[in-house]
Formats: sequence, structure tokens, C-alpha cells
Amino acid sequence: MRLCAISGVAALSALISVAANAQAPGPSAQLAEVVVTAEYREEKLQNTPIAISAFTSEAIEQQGANKLSDILSSAPSVQLRSQSAAFGESVTAYIRGFGQADFDPAFEPGVGLYIDDVYYPRLTGANFDLLDVERVEVLRGPQGTLYGRNSEGGAVRFVTRKPTGDGGGYVTGTYGSRDRINLRASSDFRLAQNLTARLSGTYASQNGYVDVLDYGCAVPSSGVPAYSGGLKCKQYSLGDIGYTAIRGILRYNPSDKLEVRLSLDYNRDKHNNGAEVLVYGNNPIATWRP
Repeated sequence: MRLCAISGVAALSALISVAANAQAPGPSAQLAEVVVTAEYREEKLQNTPIAISAFTSEAIEQQGANKLSDILSSAPSVQLRSQSAAFGESVTAYIRGFGQADFDPAFEPGVGLYIDDVYYPRLTGANFDLLDVERVEVLRGPQGTLYGRNSEGGAVRFVTRKPTGDGGGYVTGTYGSRDRINLRASSDFRLAQNLTARLSGTYASQNGYVDVLDYGCAVPSSGVPAYSGGLKCKQYSLGDIGYTAIRGILRYNPSDKLEVRLSLDYNRDKHNNGAEVLVYGNNPIATWRP
């Protein structure tokens, strides 16, 4: 009986503590209000009549995401995976089972990809860098009414930060193994009355982890002719990174009813495909049969 009484008092104390915390939440318990433009007008996320997930710049920074595929890996019913294609870095995009896996530029995905409401019709090069992003919106389900064709599964909207003229900015840098260098910078400034601009850029470089050699040069006794002339056996490295991007935005906002934005993007992605290494060969069990 004494043990039961002690247990009852402890349980009652725990319930009182939980009730007190529920009645007086602290600042950390408050959720930030998220405003989206999925229907081409600003409205609260909870009031939008669409199955939508929104990732703000704070959420992206907390996850340490650098590519679009990184942040969308946690979105429900969304499969966006990076893949190495013959024409550059690509993705496979599916929302609720609708999408496209073939990176061939002749095909357009069933998931609409938009950068500041500009349609991007290819999966090749669609693994966008999250450069100076304000938020990423994922709209699940058919979106043909608002976004037109190729949105049977849904749409992914990439929204960049607008110039405000506050004079802010940031610079970040990272150094790692295999001579990894990552640089990001952005600056916001005012040019004239009601005319602001924002300039941002990123640079990423890293050596590969598998060297591709000229076999005839590396193994002269093999009898295979050396295409490099025997001077440089290493041809290139697989799994390397070479990426540069610059974005400039000019904004003219004379009143609350008029806003004109002009944006310019430059992207250069120069890298080799991901590495593949043969770890086991000459299997006596495996046989070829016609």
C-alpha cells in the first residue's frame, strides 16, 4: 500500500507538471508563420487548400542541404533522387507515383519544376543548388489548373530571395578532404528610390576519389598501346566536383500594386560521373549461357 501511494503521488505530480507546461508555453513552443504563393498570391500555409510542404531558408540551413534532392528527401510522397547521367547531373522525380526516371532531354517529367515561376522542362541539370533560396514549395497532386502541362504528379517551386535594399549579406566557406572548397556569398543593396538589387554566387570544387588511368601507360608490359604517349598515365578522376553559379536580381517596386523583377542566372557544372570500382572478378560460379 505504501508503494502504491508513492507511485500515485508521483503520477499526480507528473500530470500537474504537464498541465502547467501546456497552459504556459515558452517562446520555443511557438511555431513560425509560413507564407506561400502556391496559388500566385500570398497566403498562410495552413490556409492553402492544397497538399503542400514548404521548406524555409531556416529549415534548409538546419538540415545542411545544398541541393534540391537533399531537402526533398524528407517530403511525404515525394521521390527526388540525384543520378549521374551522360549529359550532366540529373534527378529522378516522382510525386505520388507520377513522374519520370529517364534523364533523356527528349522527355519531360510528370513533375513540374519551377524557378521563380519559370518552368524548367528537363530532368538533366535539375538538381538545383540551393543558392540564396527563400523557400522551396512542394505541391502534391495534379496542378494542371494553375501550372499547365507536365504537372500530373505535382509541382516543385524554387523561390529565391527578393532584393529589399537593406544592405545585408553573408559569406560562408568550407574546406575539407580531397581539397574540397565551398564558397557562398550574397549581397543586397539599393540602387535608387524603389530600385534594389541582389547579387549572390557559389563555388564548389573537390577532387575525385577514383583515378582513371591509361592502362597501356600504367602497365607497359601488357602490350596495350598507350594513348597518352607514356607521359601522363592519369586521365581524369571520377566523383569530382566543379560547380560555379551566379545569380543577379533587379527589383523595381514603385507601389504595392506594381513590382517588376529581372533576374539573370549563370551556371557552370563541370565534373565527371560518379565512380564505379570492380571489387570482385573471375567468379568461377558465374557462367554465360546463350
